[in-house]
Amino acid sequence: MQSDSKIFFQIIRAVQQLIPDAEVHLFGSRLNHTATDESDWDILILLNEKPSKQLKQKIHDAVFPISIAANAFINTLIASKNDWNNNPSYYSIHQSIRNNDLSVAK
Repeated sequence: MQSDSKIFFQIIRAVQQLIPDAEVHLFGSRLNHTATDESDWDILILLNEKPSKQLKQKIHDAVFPISIAANAFINTLIASKNDWNNNPSYYSIHQSIRNNDLSVAK
């Protein structure tokens, strides 16, 4: 089985091949080292522009093989940086992960 860090970097690579300037953040149990064998991957993807349904599907399609290989669901939250920082509907999760995530930005 692959290490969590190797899987996370595969996710980053898959996302940034599609969107080179995407910010990819890991949060939740995988980051906090409280994951079990059945835990999913919580990934926040922030984009400069509002993501279209087609782009969200492309991202899903890109990370799906990683999900299969890791035998774990990859849960992606995809938003524009503007919405993430200003839309009240993201407030709770934004506060929850604000200082408790691992991010990779280009």
